[in-house]
Amino acid sequence: MNSGTTVVLIDVRSPIKYREGHIAGAVNIPLESKTFDLRLSAFDREDEIVFYCGTGLKTVKAAETAQDQGFEKIYVLDGGIKAWQKAGLNLAR
Repeated sequence: MNSGTTVVLIDVRSPIKYREGHIAGAVNIPLESKTFDLRLSAFDREDEIVFYCGTGLKTVKAAETAQDQGFEKIYVLDGGIKAWQKAGLNLAR
C-alpha cells in the first residue's frame, strides 16, 4: 500500500460480532445489510479498501462488489479476524 493514500478497514460482519471485537479503526458495514452497496459507494475510488470478516469467506463477495463499483485498490485480510487474533493482535471493543 502506498503512503499518503487513505486506507479504509471494513468489517463486513454483523453489528453484534463487530461490538464483540474488531480491528481498531474499522468501519462496520455488514455484507448482509441492504445498504452495503450504498455505504460502500460513499468512499473515494482512490482509497485502499481492506475487507475482513470472521474467517475470510465473506470478503470475496465484498471485494467483488467493490470491484463492480470501480474500486481498484481492494485487499482482503486472509483468514479474517480469527487469523488476526491468532497472530496475537489486539481487538478494539
